[in-house]
Amino acid sequence: MDTVSVAEDELMRILILVRNFVPGYHQSITGEWDVAGIAHRAYDLEGKTIGTVGVGRIGKLLLQRLKPFNCKCMNARSTSWSFGLKLAWPLVDLCYYGLLLLLLICDEVNAFMDYFGDDLLCHVLMLL
Repeated sequence: MDTVSVAEDELMRILILVRNFVPGYHQSITGEWDVAGIAHRAYDLEGKTIGTVGVGRIGKLLLQRLKPFNCKCMNARSTSWSFGLKLAWPLVDLCYYGLLLLLLICDEVNAFMDYFGDDLLCHVLMLL
């Protein structure tokens, strides 16, 4: 998969979770149709806080695709690359926070980073 496909796949997964798609799909294939039963757990993506750990190529593409939804985008790793993204792309509300705070205040957290086996941040995320 290329980076564009991965970013679009991640956006689809976010929408599936937020809109409560899977229970609605199961209702439709079993012949049920209880919109209220599905809608009470479905939310709009607009205005949600999306956290991204590792804003590299895939994270940047995901942030670009989240822009039309008016999400607040947060980043747990303030690397020089992501700082350059902030300067080059000022329309994004990209804030930098520590991982624990990011996990506490975000509605959705995505992790886009390589796993080398000795990265403490990767181990912490795998435990969650």
